[in-house]
Amino acid sequence: MVRLNIYIKQLDSLQKVKYFEETRKRTSQTGGQIVFMQEQNTQLLYNDIYALYLRKQHIESEMEINKGIVTVLSDFTVPTTRINGLVFYAKQVIPIILIITLFFLIIFVNRNKLIDLYKEY
Repeated sequence: MVRLNIYIKQLDSLQKVKYFEETRKRTSQTGGQIVFMQEQNTQLLYNDIYALYLRKQHIESEMEINKGIVTVLSDFTVPTTRINGLVFYAKQVIPIILIITLFFLIIFVNRNKLIDLYKEY
């Protein structure tokens, strides 16, 4: 939050320097006529400052909504046995893949009969 305030102040001061100091440098110091060879493009910083303000508001709203203290009741421990080991794949994944494969093989073997049946109805 503090860092965002610093960035906003830096961009604001940079904007002031670009708009006012560079314009003063372009004017004649002797009071004579000014001749501009080409028009200077001034970089606009409003979008950057606006984006920083939006980010700051989002962080402030998150801090307001989630202002409670989180307390961890017990330490996090790594389980001693794997949950997704060989037994999991043998019981869950392999039978599902086997059933899907058999289904597609039955359709592939009987595709001509299925096409004829589809054309009939």
